[in-house]
Amino acid sequence: MIRYVLVPPILVRRPCSCQFPTRAFRLDRIPGLRDRLPSLRDLHQTRRFAEGPALRNGGVHTDRRRTFIPTAKNHHCMNQSDHRLLRIGVFYDGNFLFHVSNYYRFAHPRKRRLSIPGLHDFIRQRASEIEGIDVRNCQIVDAHFFRGRLSAREAEQRQKLYAERVFDDILMGQGVVTHYLPMRRGFDSGIDVWLALEAFELTVHKRFNLLVIIGGDTDYIPLVQKVNSLGTRVMLLGWDFKFTDEQGRERETVTSARLCNKVSYPIRMNEVIGEDDKSNDPLINGLFGREPGPEDDEEDPPLRREGGKTPVDPDEEPVVMEKGATGSILSIMTGYAFIESEDYPKNVFFHNSQAVGCDFSEFREGDEVVFDAIENARGIQAMNVEKR
Repeated sequence: MIRYVLVPPILVRRPCSCQFPTRAFRLDRIPGLRDRLPSLRDLHQTRRFAEGPALRNGGVHTDRRRTFIPTAKNHHCMNQSDHRLLRIGVFYDGNFLFHVSNYYRFAHPRKRRLSIPGLHDFIRQRASEIEGIDVRNCQIVDAHFFRGRLSAREAEQRQKLYAERVFDDILMGQGVVTHYLPMRRGFDSGIDVWLALEAFELTVHKRFNLLVIIGGDTDYIPLVQKVNSLGTRVMLLGWDFKFTDEQGRERETVTSARLCNKVSYPIRMNEVIGEDDKSNDPLINGLFGREPGPEDDEEDPPLRREGGKTPVDPDEEPVVMEKGATGSILSIMTGYAFIESEDYPKNVFFHNSQAVGCDFSEFREGDEVVFDAIENARGIQAMNVEKR
């Protein structure tokens, strides 16, 4: 009498503890069952091969610890989870994102900040288009934010503590893990290295299919090369732009061309978004937060550049340096402007609430003005600004 043991499509002869001889039999040769069987690759990926002795359970080769019964239902679930889900890891260079957000808030026609949920939706949609996978199966399984941070005392002195806490709440609400290093002498040295190490380690352990970097530094090239060696693809969201900051200085942000050449999917976001606010694409419009309200001009905006000037605090006693000082409007931002004066080596900040004799919106760059110069904890600022 022959005892048949059903095994996956590999001819294996195993001894049996019973008195009858054992003969290997290929499951795929049973009429009507071949189309219902998962492939050998699927069986390996799910690690369901039984290595122990065959049990008397109706002819299915198994052991007591790991059992796999090949059915059409199991095959469908296995394909959906192992082959269709795109696991995405997102890593933010916080300082880079900070400058980009400031650009769109103060220098771009949109006058709005970037939105974290909008960025995540954009990443999922673009990954779906590139990879040819349903957007529902493109999921961000991990997101991390890296940046240098002021001490609590220094942030409070600069009136940035509340803004930083609000931004932390936004990141927390989107499931973004924050990583901060203390800023020393205004620099966050080491944050790029930390991002690269963390991204590589998590790619190894969490097996990302797609790693997304929001940054533009050449220092990320070794990370991209290491991640590519694991078989993980890399998407880069980069920006190139130039603008005049709140201190009247020319600022430029450029994404490394060498970094773009190394990644699988480089995306120039400034080209995708465009130079105006006329886009009708809801995905592009979703990249930006709500329309700024009047309250945004009355307090220090979140994510302002470190060391940037802030509006006059009415509870602080200023020291009047000069009344009737003269100068001209150098640059105008949303809610504030800067005056260039021969009497002061640095550009003088003034808030929209200090306009006298006209509305702040009536000022134009190059207008000659008269103002009172005061000094407080934030430096020299202008009050009672009036056209000449």
